[in-house]
Amino acid sequence: MKQIIKIIILLISVTALYSTEECIDQAQAKFKQGKYQESINILNKCSTSIIGDKDPATISKLYYGLGMCYFRLGDLENALKYHLRSLDIKEKFDITYRLNQNYNDLANIYLNIGLYQKSIYYYNKAIRLNIDMNQEQLSYNYNNVA
Repeated sequence: MKQIIKIIILLISVTALYSTEECIDQAQAKFKQGKYQESINILNKCSTSIIGDKDPATISKLYYGLGMCYFRLGDLENALKYHLRSLDIKEKFDITYRLNQNYNDLANIYLNIGLYQKSIYYYNKAIRLNIDMNQEQLSYNYNNVA
């Protein structure tokens, strides 16, 4: 009987993990189609299970996705809020995946808000990280600073 319970728990865990990744994939597909509000709706519906999984990288993806959608919709206040949450998690848990992009996106938001010093600060952080990681996006960052 204990084996059956363990198998059921394992199946539930695998299903929940798939649902989380499937949710992020669906939201990204809507984002790529330019359906930003639909992407937000999907992410919001899944946010409880994503946060409940307690995986910092996935939670960071959730907030990053919300931030990008709000930025595209012109809601800079929410874009900033979610990008900062994503960045906070990445820095707290030493997640470097697309960290340079987080810095660059924050710089773009601050630029659009008119906070130029903060914008330059994050562009420079993106540049330094790209140099350290030998990333191809370096020329894009230099262009933004100029």
